[in-house]
Amino acid sequence: PGHGGKDTGTRGAHINEKDVNLKIALKAGELLRQKGIEVEYTRATDIYLELTKDRDEISEIANRLNPGLFVSIHANGVPGNSAAQGTETYYYAPVDNDLLFLQYEERKSLAENLQRQLVAKLKRPNRGVKQNSYWVLKNTTMPSALVEVAFLSNPEEESLLQQEYFLDLAAQAIAEGIAAYMGK
Repeated sequence: PGHGGKDTGTRGAHINEKDVNLKIALKAGELLRQKGIEVEYTRATDIYLELTKDRDEISEIANRLNPGLFVSIHANGVPGNSAAQGTETYYYAPVDNDLLFLQYEERKSLAENLQRQLVAKLKRPNRGVKQNSYWVLKNTTMPSALVEVAFLSNPEEESLLQQEYFLDLAAQAIAEGIAAYMGK
């Protein structure tokens, strides 16, 4: 789950991104465990992990655990733009980084599987699969993706992100996207 502790992430009118991310991640992890897939978290409570130009504690934890894949869970936001909506998923595998570029197909496939499931389950606009050099994508050494479930800056989507059924759907989509990527 992205953000945590003093880092609230995007703030909606009524909720903080860090809280939404944690709820979805814990639910997705439980669903994956039910499928027999081992799960580790970079955080399982509301703690702060340093993410600065000098230190990326999230990627450090992920790399130390050395999992088969890494998924960072987020809720989107565009300050001053309440019309932005939908789901998007990111990966990063630039040609000028040999380690990441060698994982191009895996990283892209993971992102596509996640996006496909999120769009199908959440019924939000499909903003697509994109590349971006987010810290956790460029600093993790395994296939990785970052999901943006919905927009906290959009009142309709913020309302959805406050509903347990919607968080359950997001968790199901992420778990099924991971399982599909893994061929399970």
